[in-house]
Amino acid sequence: MGKYMEPAPEKHQEEKTKPEQKPEQKVPTVDISVELLQNMRNIIEVANARIQWKTEELLPVGMVIKQLDEHLKPFRKTDSGS
Repeated sequence: MGKYMEPAPEKHQEEKTKPEQKPEQKVPTVDISVELLQNMRNIIEVANARIQWKTEELLPVGMVIKQLDEHLKPFRKTDSGS
């Protein structure tokens, strides 16, 4: 019988590459107290009354307030007076 021969490696074989799927990036999070979050929102509200915002600063500040409010919503007490 003949000698066993190993197959020769293929030269210049190009692998078909699939488009790389980027893994979903998770946003780093930190646990903070509701009290701290509310205090930060209150500080921004007080500062807002004292600062003359530039036009380009209004949107980012408003977005931060909205995000804070969304996070605080589940913890707010419903007051009939407000």
